[in-house]
Amino acid sequence: MAKKRRDPEAATKTVAILDDQKILRGFKEVAITVPGVEVPPDCDLLEQKGLFRYVEKTGQFKPIREKTPSSEDALIAIINAIETAGIDIAPVATDWRDFRNKRKAGGDD
Repeated sequence: MAKKRRDPEAATKTVAILDDQKILRGFKEVAITVPGVEVPPDCDLLEQKGLFRYVEKTGQFKPIREKTPSSEDALIAIINAIETAGIDIAPVATDWRDFRNKRKAGGDD
């Protein structure tokens, strides 16, 4: 019986699925010739708490410290949603939001 030759095109590797901000979102098996950030087949980063970003310069995944939005970011999103819905909101809330957005953008107060 003749030995089967392994087709090099059939060989696969595991690569990271990254979003636009290089945040790890999953893994997939691809042909060995497909470009991508290769990871070990048993990579457990998705099982760990938190998110990881791929840093091209070092070729490593680094934990993202801000796993959840801050309470200020959440309040700003709520204020924006209330305004978008056409509901009246106290001027002190929108003034505070504008103040926070200005500070985040590096504006002078």
